[in-house]
Amino acid sequence: MAEDQDLAVPSLVEFGLTPLQARVFVVLLASDGLSTSEISRITSVHRSDAYRALKKLSQLGLTETSVGNPSRYYAIDPSKAVRLILDSRRDELMALESKTDALTEWLENQKIKSTRPSSGIHDDPDIDASAFRLVRGNAVIPRVIDSIESAKSEIIKVVSASALRRHYIEFSDYEKAATARGVTLRVLTEVQSSNYRVAKSYCECVHLNHVANLENSLRYLVIDGSELVLAGTIVSNDEPDRSVLSTKNRVLVKGCISYFDELWAKSISFADRMKVLQKNMFDNGF
Repeated sequence: MAEDQDLAVPSLVEFGLTPLQARVFVVLLASDGLSTSEISRITSVHRSDAYRALKKLSQLGLTETSVGNPSRYYAIDPSKAVRLILDSRRDELMALESKTDALTEWLENQKIKSTRPSSGIHDDPDIDASAFRLVRGNAVIPRVIDSIESAKSEIIKVVSASALRRHYIEFSDYEKAATARGVTLRVLTEVQSSNYRVAKSYCECVHLNHVANLENSLRYLVIDGSELVLAGTIVSNDEPDRSVLSTKNRVLVKGCISYFDELWAKSISFADRMKVLQKNMFDNGF
């Protein structure tokens, strides 16, 4: 019984019950009905705590009660119980969604609206450390999308060969929208036999050129020549970046633009790269 509880309770907690509510429900499942006092004794909690857990389980519809002195509680069928728990979570989510606009507006109103002192080293955006923002985890992709959507004239981007497919899936719709409003997009990547189909699709919304040996290069995008979003991870594989550095530091932005221009000058178009790949495949008998 203890081993079964060890397995079931964490799962019920993931579904939204508290640890005590989950324990009480599992205890009831293994019984032929129990009173509040009996549940208190079995679970080693105060009677009032057991009562509150039972009250919540009853509100969720997970228990039935026999009228008597004392009252006895029974767990409903497990399959019905799980469905009821899920329905309760959905109701909670819908209730939260109905409050999102009000919460967003309130949080926006809490933003600190102030101006920085107009003297000292921190006034120089070339060296202002406060202009650096590190974004991590699930916030990375929305942050990159925000930057793409903010573009007014040009986006330049350096992408590794292995990450090209992910970039196309995650960002191409937003980049297409950017080009539709007049933004120029230039992408440097390494077109290989393993990713040329994705590169061909990407060419429909960006100017994409090939340059060799980008796997160990800096990976970044620059928005309108003023904002840099730099990949923070070292490994340039197909896994999403877990961190990016965003900055408008003029020195870094100009340096990345200069590096991009140097690469672009020695790069070749997708069409020319495809001729090379096709010739290699023909020479190798494919």
